[in-house]
Amino acid sequence: MPARDPMEEVSRPSLTVVESSEIKWTDRSVKRPWGMAVVAVLALTALAAVLPVVLIVISGSAMVSVLLAAYMTQQSERAAQLAHGWDRIPASDTTFRAEDDCIITTSGTYLMTLRTDSPGAVLHGDMSALVRGVPTEAGLCLALTLSPERPTRVVDNTVVNESTEKYLDSMGSERLDNYITHRAGLWNTAASVSLLSSKREDLKKLRASVRGAVPVRNWRTVPARGQVHGATALGVAESDGGFYALGTELADWLVQMRTELAAEVGESIPGQFVAPIRSRVGDYRLGCVINPDTLDLGPAIGVAPSELERGLLVCGVESTSRLRVLSLLVQELLRSDRRVLFITSDASHMPIVSVSADSVALTLGRDLVLNPVDSDDVPRTEYVPMLLSALETLSHANLANSPDLELALGRAVALNSATLADVTLTPESQLSDGTTPTGGVQPATPNRDSLSGFDAIRTLYQASAARAFYGTQTVSMQTVAQQSLCAVLIDLGSQPLDIFAWDLLCIKLTSLNDRGLVVVLDSPRNLEVFNTAYSKRGPFAERLVRMLSERMTLVLCTGSVSALPSGVLNQVSAAVALRLKSRYDIAAATDLLGLKVIGTGLHSRARESVRESSFLSIMDDDTALLVRHGTQTAIPIRLDPMPELAPAGEHVMSRTASIMNPVTTQRPSTVGKTLIEQVAGRDTGLAVQVLRLLERYQPLTEQAMVRFMATSSPELAHADVQGMLVRLSDSSLVLKGSEHHSGVAYTNYRLTMKGSMALRQVSQESGTR
Repeated sequence: MPARDPMEEVSRPSLTVVESSEIKWTDRSVKRPWGMAVVAVLALTALAAVLPVVLIVISGSAMVSVLLAAYMTQQSERAAQLAHGWDRIPASDTTFRAEDDCIITTSGTYLMTLRTDSPGAVLHGDMSALVRGVPTEAGLCLALTLSPERPTRVVDNTVVNESTEKYLDSMGSERLDNYITHRAGLWNTAASVSLLSSKREDLKKLRASVRGAVPVRNWRTVPARGQVHGATALGVAESDGGFYALGTELADWLVQMRTELAAEVGESIPGQFVAPIRSRVGDYRLGCVINPDTLDLGPAIGVAPSELERGLLVCGVESTSRLRVLSLLVQELLRSDRRVLFITSDASHMPIVSVSADSVALTLGRDLVLNPVDSDDVPRTEYVPMLLSALETLSHANLANSPDLELALGRAVALNSATLADVTLTPESQLSDGTTPTGGVQPATPNRDSLSGFDAIRTLYQASAARAFYGTQTVSMQTVAQQSLCAVLIDLGSQPLDIFAWDLLCIKLTSLNDRGLVVVLDSPRNLEVFNTAYSKRGPFAERLVRMLSERMTLVLCTGSVSALPSGVLNQVSAAVALRLKSRYDIAAATDLLGLKVIGTGLHSRARESVRESSFLSIMDDDTALLVRHGTQTAIPIRLDPMPELAPAGEHVMSRTASIMNPVTTQRPSTVGKTLIEQVAGRDTGLAVQVLRLLERYQPLTEQAMVRFMATSSPELAHADVQGMLVRLSDSSLVLKGSEHHSGVAYTNYRLTMKGSMALRQVSQESGTR
């Protein structure tokens, strides 16, 4: 309790009641009565009439005191400034003026300003989208001007609707002022965005970027004289300092930081961008890391050899950006003594051959002819079914149930130097190598699917496609794989033909088992089939990619990642994503880059935007997102400059002709070759084994010879005995016959006199050697 009663110190309570309406509602104070002011004015008038000299002396003294006080204040401020070490600098002799014809000796700097005088009470938009949408290397200035306005403008200029206007008009001027003041006041706003860049084409992006980030109307371009004034004075408007910061949307729009790539805040949010702090030794360099917190460049970064072995995907809508990544990757691979086979459908990507001095450039239909019935060392049992699947694109039919066509292709593939013209639908009795029909049963007519497939084959050697598929193959896949850099262009002007050519080339590449070869499939038409008329080809495309990935290093490059089947995307472990535009591509890349992986944030409890996904659509041409094997988040990188590329020169043409010369001859020279070597070619050893087996145990069926081969040598367990028998039979080295036992017909083979002489020739050649 207090020592003394505080009520004893109060003399008496007082209460004042004022019956007046002259109360200031801003501070609840009472105005001074008008009577005091009238008395003071009358007293001064009487004094001036009676004693004017006294009034003049008093007025003069007051004026001198005011001037003296101002002078002393100025002197004290100057002394204080000099005491802090201020130096006087000469006045600038630089003047600004608008000049249309200006001659400069260095690269110019361009300035463009957009301004709007009606941005609205609440500025909608996103500062990070604006900063990412325009190049900010030279400078970006955002100015927001706010100047106070009279509250009566709300009523005078019909800013509000009619009902609100009537309500405000009924208040009166004083009540309206109080009403507006207590609601943060009335402000006239204007916004301007200025971009400074050394490239004139960058200014074209400013208008679209500003309208996309700040969707308000009436954006106009500021003329040159207005830009000079703004650059000199920054357009800072005078105000009384009475700004009421009540707009949270405006505050958020103004205070967003430059680190728009930085880690997002939240407790349960999608995956964020990360930035490694050191480089990895041995990586194939692509560029430098972009620090998402500061946007500064970090250490070098690229793709590890182990990641490349598991498959790499490069996706982006810009063809030039994809070529930039591929040229950087090919350059690094050649430095590491890796061989590269570059296959593309885009003729503008063929200058990549200039990366290496020992490169080869092939164009399908001009330098390269792919013979569909030449298996190129692919086992016939695997090659023929895949060739049927490839022909389905041209025949528009399901060729899985076309046994006649399959047998015809098998016969042609078994021959050593067959072409598409050798594929004929012969009667079933002549093609069967098992039992044959007896009792005069007529051979069955080929079904509709077989006829459709045969028509597709006929178009390959009778129409315009003959330049690419009819004749002896000019370059073998083994020769192509031995080149340090070989670029193949597939562009036949028809989507079905391009898809078939891609399929055929991929099938032939499965004969190679070379992990030192890197195959780059640039815009593969046979794989980009999802959501197209050829979407049913998805399983076959997945099979081709899986077989290529098991035999060699595979790099996929596409402009539409959503067009690739999911099974194809599962074959890659690393990805480089460039700018994308389609929402389907962005959705597919978001899953691939791990931008939907749930992570842990920093501060807040919720996330308001998915900036990582939107960043895919507004990236610069020299920016990419890299995701590595085993990581769940993407890394923003700045790509290195693209190597200087040039069209194929004379040295490339000469090297291309040199690898074609050994193969262009239709019939190799027979001098010094035995008869069996002329018939069997590279399968001479298998032909000799078959003939010697028939010499000892004839007649034999095909199944019996297969069992003998598998028992004598494990290497011959999977030999194409059927195809070799077809070659030997066509060359009259063996005789095909049939025997009947218990009503069952068996097809067997016997050695002819010509075959015996061929074996004797081989023995003599071996003895002389």
